[in-house]
Formats: sequence, C-alpha cells, structure tokens
Amino acid sequence: VKGVDEADIVKNDLEYIYTIQDFKVQIIKAYPADELGLVSELTFGDSEFYPTEMYVDGDRLIVVGEVYGSVYDIMPIELEEDSADDADESIAKISMPSSGPTTKVFVVDISDRSEPEIMRSLSFEGNYNDSRKVDDTVYLVMQKNEYYYDFREEMPEDELLPLEYDSFDGEIEPIAACGDIRYRPGVDETNYLILAAIPVDEADAEVDKEVILGSSGDVYSS
Repeated sequence: VKGVDEADIVKNDLEYIYTIQDFKVQIIKAYPADELGLVSELTFGDSEFYPTEMYVDGDRLIVVGEVYGSVYDIMPIELEEDSADDADESIAKISMPSSGPTTKVFVVDISDRSEPEIMRSLSFEGNYNDSRKVDDTVYLVMQKNEYYYDFREEMPEDELLPLEYDSFDGEIEPIAACGDIRYRPGVDETNYLILAAIPVDEADAEVDKEVILGSSGDVYSS
C-alpha cells in the first residue's frame, strides 16, 4: 500500500544496505561502488535478543525482535547477599505467573552510520505478530497468551496484566490498566491483543497503546 512500509531483514536507502545477520545489524556502504564495504555492526547488549525485522527512515533505524521471558525476567535484578530463605522471598516477589516471549524494539540514531547509537528501547510482554510504519510511526501488533500456574481468588494486577518497559523512564508497568482493556461482547478470550504506536523521531515521544481481549492474525494497514 502506498505510504505504508513493511519491515524486512534487508533494507537500503540507495547509499547504504542494512542487513540482520548473526543477531546483529550490519551497515554496508553500497554507493558509490568503489567505496563498497562494511561501515559498522550494531549489537544490542542482550545475548537473548533475536532481531527479526527492521525499518530504515532517514537517520532512524528501528529494529524489532523477541527475547524469551517476562519483562521482569529480562531486566537485570540484584539480590542482596542474605540467607537462602530471604533470597527465595526476593525472587518470589519479582516472579511472574506466566512466561513466554517479550517483544523488544530498539530505535537507533544512524545519523553517523559508522557509530550507530541506540536512542530508546521498549519491551512489551507478548509474541510479536507483525508491524507497519506510516510516516514517523511504527505500529506493532502483538499477542500475550496467559499461562497461569497459580490460580488464586485474588491476584495482584501486575500478575494479570501484560507489562511493558521503556528505557525513557526506566519503569516497568502494565501496558493498560484493568479498566482500560477493551473487549468484544460475546467473545470469550483470556489472551491479550496488544497494539502500540511508536513515534521514532524523538526519544521521549509518547507511545500510544491499546489492549484488547482477543488474539491477532493477519494484518493490513492503509
């Protein structure tokens, strides 16, 4: 569709080629031909992160991928050296009752192709399904399946709701509050369909999000 960009593992801007290889992004000078060669390689400081697709828009590179584990699991956690019982209690406080993939997005400043710089990283609990880019906004479609190992009459909200992490504020919080989750009458679903609109020009731009009880499938964008 005209004006709608789709992610891929190889992109070019008529001067550089960008490719995902071996868990990193390579930037290759392609024009003029006599300057052909590798300019830089971008890694993400996370050995578990698997980049799957990317966008290139001017001086912005947007990389989308997944890592296995909840947002809490993939964040660095420090436990004080206490007794074994205390350590177990600390771990229990940050454990999630569900597990599965977390979608991660890196927004990278490539104004200097030889030294790409990560501007922002975002994490959303759930499988990455698909995405599109329109103008300066990347739209993500994700799904979080719930696997509860501990059924209780009352469960804290952060054990029921999909979580997100944004490097801009460094906070882990629910993607949407209970009262903001949408549903369709007559549809019996316990999974979450998650939509996120990420502006990529500014590192501190607000990310719009919606959470719907349901599941994701094919994606079309106009």
